Amino acid sequence: ILPFSCSYLLSDRSFLEYIAQNSSCLKSLPQPSNFHLKTLLWFTEKLKKEEKGLMQRLNDNASYLRYELLSKGFKVLGEFTPYIPIFVGDKRIAQNFKTSLLESGVLVNEISYPLVPVDKSRILLIPSVLHTKDDLDFAIQKIIEVAKFMNLI
Repeated sequence: ILPFSCSYLLSDRSFLEYIAQNSSCLKSLPQPSNFHLKTLLWFTEKLKKEEKGLMQRLNDNASYLRYELLSKGFKVLGEFTPYIPIFVGDKRIAQNFKTSLLESGVLVNEISYPLVPVDKSRILLIPSVLHTKDDLDFAIQKIIEVAKFMNLI
């Protein structure tokens, strides 16, 4: 799991070893900063040392977040992955939801038309292996508070 801004890349050991040895391959990305390169290399080394532990933690974090949101009445879309989309519908409501969550200290992405059909907007949560249970509980609490205030649940 390699952090890039607001997205994550998940791959197998052979790809991670290639990245660790050939960081110049990142030059094809839109202007990677030294921070991104150093973070990528650090994360690659960490993942090579603890691949199963980190993968298990990622799965645990994603499962916990997905289960808690489903149990609170959110419409969580998709199969199990670390990407957790919550259906919102209207683009403006999704934008307001995203903005309110950001103001509450929770970073989410908004996915709206043309990436998804009109009136199928959603917000996207992406937990990482670095999130603690307290981090996830904080996010869940804020998501619930904002969703109730906006009459989404």
